[in-house]
Amino acid sequence: MDYPNTAKSSQRLSNLFGMSDQAKKTGNENISFTYQKKIRKPKYDEYGETIASIISSLNYKNFFILIYSPNQPPVSRISIQPSISYTIQKEVFLALVDDNRQNISMKFQNQTDLIQFVSQLALIQILINSDIYKKDDVSIFDLSKGEGDPILTGTQIQVSYSGWLIDSSIQYKIGPKFDSSFDKKKPFRFELGSQKIIKGWNIGIPKMLKGGKRILLIPPSLAYGNNTVDKIPPNSTLLFYISIDKIKIADKQTNESTETKEKQEEKEETKDKQEEKEETKDKQEEKEKKESNENENKNENENKNENKNKNKNKNQNQNQNQESDDESEK
Repeated sequence: MDYPNTAKSSQRLSNLFGMSDQAKKTGNENISFTYQKKIRKPKYDEYGETIASIISSLNYKNFFILIYSPNQPPVSRISIQPSISYTIQKEVFLALVDDNRQNISMKFQNQTDLIQFVSQLALIQILINSDIYKKDDVSIFDLSKGEGDPILTGTQIQVSYSGWLIDSSIQYKIGPKFDSSFDKKKPFRFELGSQKIIKGWNIGIPKMLKGGKRILLIPPSLAYGNNTVDKIPPNSTLLFYISIDKIKIADKQTNESTETKEKQEEKEETKDKQEEKEETKDKQEEKEKKESNENENKNENENKNENKNKNKNKNQNQNQNQESDDESEK
């Protein structure tokens, strides 16, 4: 079998693919290939208006979300496990994956309905996860992490929140809502670590990030105890949805300046006290000296008076003696 001339074959191939003279000289080099294709967003099959229900077995061991339309076969079934993940999008959308690994996106009528649904879902995830659930402490479940620096005690923050009572007869069920900044359409501002908030918040909020969303399950001992507060009965376990809207952290330079200023003020205050003490001491010494001088003058005057009296008595005695002598001569 005859083999073709390699040089001629290479030349023919280069001519065929329109290689330049420069490319011919460089010889065999790496070949890169780029496949250009427009990436499309995943398409969803629209089912129209549906119902999403959280259902449990009779013994509360198994939980799942069932999405369905009345008088129609279920659209989707999602088992609720500690590891189930979901994402809140654009305030009214909830994205998650069902048991068949299908992407599901649910649109709620409003943000309030979505928050209550994910809070109920998170409550179940807390209670079925022994690593998260703490009966006598704050149980924390993060819906989204947020970004930026972690919040620490002393930080000024602004949050949006909703709070529910936990049904005393069914631990896994959210009870009545007792408060919400969403209903007031007014966020809540406070300093973390202050007495303005319950202990459960001071325990559960630290290390959150701006934009983070968290669920807190708080026992009575870290909430309002055996007190009745507005719509909250005594010994109530509370569930909170908390979203960090704004944070205000003093920077290091500000803290150092404040610390330096405080030290300077303390130093000046100590100096003033020392000067005041010395001034008081000087006044006391001056007073004592004055009193001493007055006493000396008084004693001196007394001595003078005494000497004067002695001289007077002496003169009187002399006069008496003179008179006696005169009488004797007579």
